[in-house]
Amino acid sequence: MEIWYSKRTGEVLVLATAAAFQGLSDVVRGGGEYFAAVPEGTGSYRGFLRRCAVEVRPEGMVSVEVDADTGDLLVTGGAGHLGDLADELQSFGEEAVPGADGQMRVEHYPDHLYLTGPVPPLVLELAE
Repeated sequence: MEIWYSKRTGEVLVLATAAAFQGLSDVVRGGGEYFAAVPEGTGSYRGFLRRCAVEVRPEGMVSVEVDADTGDLLVTGGAGHLGDLADELQSFGEEAVPGADGQMRVEHYPDHLYLTGPVPPLVLELAE
């Protein structure tokens, strides 16, 4: 899994295999950390993050922050709402096909089911 970050747009790209999306969904559901590979090259995002750290709280919507200084993607929220995000990650990994529909955006909007704003747009991409 690679986690890319664009300072210009604020977007976060998570590029992973189906198995890595499953592993990430497990961490999002239960808390902990998932380490990303150091990517080769820079791509259009120019920066990368080394770790996704998840903190499960007693309640609350999901908050996502980028700490570019430490190279962390920080995710916090209540177990139920983190479970909603974990379900999306798992389903994407199971159902997406690399190429044609191998990308999905997760963005905050008013009355979002589980995200509290503002959060960086998350772009999920299935690696081959």
